Amino acid sequence: MVARGANPATAQAMSALPAANDGHQLLGQILVARGAVRAADLERTLELQRSVEGRIGSLLIRTGALSEDQLLDALSDQLGLPIVGRELSLPAAGSEWPVPAGEALPLDWLVDQQVLLWEDEQGVAWCASRDPLAPALQETLSYLYPERRVRLALAAGQIIERTLDGLSRTAHSEEYGSADDVRHLRELAEEAPVVELVNSML
Repeated sequence: MVARGANPATAQAMSALPAANDGHQLLGQILVARGAVRAADLERTLELQRSVEGRIGSLLIRTGALSEDQLLDALSDQLGLPIVGRELSLPAAGSEWPVPAGEALPLDWLVDQQVLLWEDEQGVAWCASRDPLAPALQETLSYLYPERRVRLALAAGQIIERTLDGLSRTAHSEEYGSADDVRHLRELAEEAPVVELVNSML
């Protein structure tokens, strides 16, 4: 049903949006109703979506019509998913990252897909992403954890990148030794015999 006085093109554009999984309002309707985007911006972005691949929310951010926080708020309401850093907390900083029991996903894959996967203190497995309903991600989780429910959450790109960067640095230090080991190697390299050898070669 179109509200009286509504732009027919806008109504048609909103109807073109994919429906939410839980049958709630379409994402475009939520964003316009909240005043997060203008109807004209939504129309233009939907036109763009016809020529390039991508979800409408991501395209709205790329065109500068929407902020990531506004998108996460709308998606949280639409899909009923918690947002990391608000309703949901990540494992404590400095502690060992709690990987869900079962086959673990390679860190390189998590970084490439921008996904966080962990188990909370109650033993609940969580997967957080900017797009947790992505088909490829859902297929991977179903394959790795066929007998277990993995709960989904939304997360801002900055939180995902910062967390994955910390995990990568930890894995790197474990592979190549601690900071003390690296410092010791540097000291050995700076000792007189090595310096003299390099000088003689020069």
